[in-house]
Amino acid sequence: CNVCKKTRTIKHSYSSSKDIDCNICGVTRYSYTIKKKSVIITGCDIEFAGNLKLPKKIQGYPVTKIADGAFFGCEKITDFDIPNTVTSIGEYAFAYCSKLKSITIPQSTKTIGIAAFRNCKSLVNVVLCDGVKEIGAGAFSGCTALRKITLPHTLSNVGDCAFDGCKLLDVVYYDG
Repeated sequence: CNVCKKTRTIKHSYSSSKDIDCNICGVTRYSYTIKKKSVIITGCDIEFAGNLKLPKKIQGYPVTKIADGAFFGCEKITDFDIPNTVTSIGEYAFAYCSKLKSITIPQSTKTIGIAAFRNCKSLVNVVLCDGVKEIGAGAFSGCTALRKITLPHTLSNVGDCAFDGCKLLDVVYYDG
């Protein structure tokens, strides 16, 4: 590991009692910055596997944004819990998270960026809670396993080719 300088056979080990720190080297599952009293998630530990749960607050500040490309290519994440404090998901934020199966976008989120979930090939189910207003162009393009999505009545703009290549998408719920 480049962080904890251990051999490649030692992987980061996360305790269920700690929310973000590796038991071996202290590295967090994700990186972040604090700006104007809010937290922006900027990256991830690409070796992390399984369910990743973002906290509502870090260092006492609310997590409000997932930055452009923050989890790009984090291929081992299978589930992701977004707190009801996140207001925007950036461009390519989860693109190429090939094992991501299901995602619920909370009520607090207003915008989903361009290609935010592009080529998440295992993504089967997407729930967009009331509050989402905009889905960027190509946001779910290439999600070839996507079968079901729920669209909220607050949705006012869906970008071009948002669901391009979603060949199995056969259930679209519109909550409006």
